Amino acid sequence: MENKENLKVLFERYLKGDYSREDVDELLAYFGMPHSEQELQALIEEAMQEEIDLRPFDQQIKQVDEVTFDHLQAYIAPSKVRYWPLAGIAASILIVLGFGWAIYQYTHKVIDNDKITTILGTDDIAPGTDRATLTFDNEETFVLDGKEKGIDNQDGEVRYRGGELLTRTVRPVQLILKTPVGGQYQVTLPDGTKVWLNAASEIRYPSAFEEATRQISVKGEVYLEVAKDATRPFVVETEGQHLEVLGTHFNINAYGDKGMIWTTLSEGRVRVVQSATGREVVLKPGQQAQNQLTGGIKVNEVDLDQVLAWKEGMYILRNEEIGLFSKQIERWYDVQIEMGPYAGRKVSAIVPRSAKLSAVLEAITLETGIHFNVEGRRVTAVGK
Repeated sequence: MENKENLKVLFERYLKGDYSREDVDELLAYFGMPHSEQELQALIEEAMQEEIDLRPFDQQIKQVDEVTFDHLQAYIAPSKVRYWPLAGIAASILIVLGFGWAIYQYTHKVIDNDKITTILGTDDIAPGTDRATLTFDNEETFVLDGKEKGIDNQDGEVRYRGGELLTRTVRPVQLILKTPVGGQYQVTLPDGTKVWLNAASEIRYPSAFEEATRQISVKGEVYLEVAKDATRPFVVETEGQHLEVLGTHFNINAYGDKGMIWTTLSEGRVRVVQSATGREVVLKPGQQAQNQLTGGIKVNEVDLDQVLAWKEGMYILRNEEIGLFSKQIERWYDVQIEMGPYAGRKVSAIVPRSAKLSAVLEAITLETGIHFNVEGRRVTAVGK
């Protein structure tokens, strides 16, 4: 790229949708070069600072800048492009802006208000937060309201991550940690295993692992980094599946979307057993077991970045069905979405989980042309 002025021209051309394939190639190549972070940030801010006072949004814009560069560099830099459709890569440059892109569109009045109601406003729907409930033997319940991101269990004590004591147990008890729709949380189990819970998820575990087998059960979606203990296997039970490990990192998505349980291995080795048939598979890192609850079980190679992005505060979509992504949106924003005939359409995007709902829907509109109507917490795809 000859100079910064050329970069600015390309960026403005992209914002207006007046760009060629060669323009996108050149823009993507530049974003992988040293010292491009400051220039990208300057371009974003300049694009948004016309006709509107952005001072009330300083914190959000700062977060947008950081997320944009970090994830653009990590996932779209030329050395790591997976050759998913070029249009998807290009759209991700702006989709990852989330909040910023919505401001830009609002500022330049390119939203057709007769077709879409998801512009920034006081009624916009915020994303989920760190919150959960912890129940002991189905009796005493503690509300974990987000003062910390997680809790630790050790020697019969349950403490917030910051060290504050929540409660003590004088005898072994069963604990249930549950996140609501629009919630997420983390927990360190008594053996040191670390667990991340996505929205509308649950983990049941003992206050102390006293048996020869460390056994827990989960619902929804969780990511686990299992503490190594060769003498005590770690077992995870879900409805329709039994999983055995010694020490490993893996993700379980057991919401049951499309009648499936997805188990994805990022490190170590696990054995996945289908409860109904006894069929089993052993996974290697980078593999995913797709357990069809009414059928078979198969193994595929997958993109770990995409599967595990939720844990890092992102949604990374590569040619994914919008209907399937809408389920994630429902759980994280506590809304109901009706995609109608558009559920099978594919979308490629990088979306921060910190973005408000309007920005997420705008991102889908930008890539697919599908518009949405929002009434309360009900979202309906209404076409172009």
